[in-house]
Amino acid sequence: MVSLFGLGLVMFKPHPLGLTLGWIALLIIASFLGFYAISYGPISWLYMSEVFPQHLRASGMSVATMVNWATQAVVSFTFLDALNKFGPTVVFWTYGIIGIAAFIFIYYNVPETKGKSLEELAEIFRTGDSNATATPASTPRTTTASETNHEL
Repeated sequence: MVSLFGLGLVMFKPHPLGLTLGWIALLIIASFLGFYAISYGPISWLYMSEVFPQHLRASGMSVATMVNWATQAVVSFTFLDALNKFGPTVVFWTYGIIGIAAFIFIYYNVPETKGKSLEELAEIFRTGDSNATATPASTPRTTTASETNHEL
């Protein structure tokens, strides 16, 4: 998000330091790509694999993947038109504002999944309580070594 605001600032108006600012813009774009590659990019794919219960996972991931690619297509297809109509500063600052809104939404509405089993996650999404744990009936039973040996 900071990178998008920085890029908009660099492109705010023509500067006498044109070539220097070109290199600064290139560094800002590279930092955006690097930070995206370790944050929103992979986390969205990881998170969508955790939010669906086992019996809906394939269908849910299919729909989520379609929505993900469709939104990326909308951005790709509208970017140049928006750039020509509003200018780079407005476009990059708008994307930065959208990024801030997404961050706020995620911070307040998306529960932490670290260290939770799929059953616990299903319970969290079912109840909306981020402190919920799986009920004993939904927790899989583990077989002990003595039970396994007895069955042989």
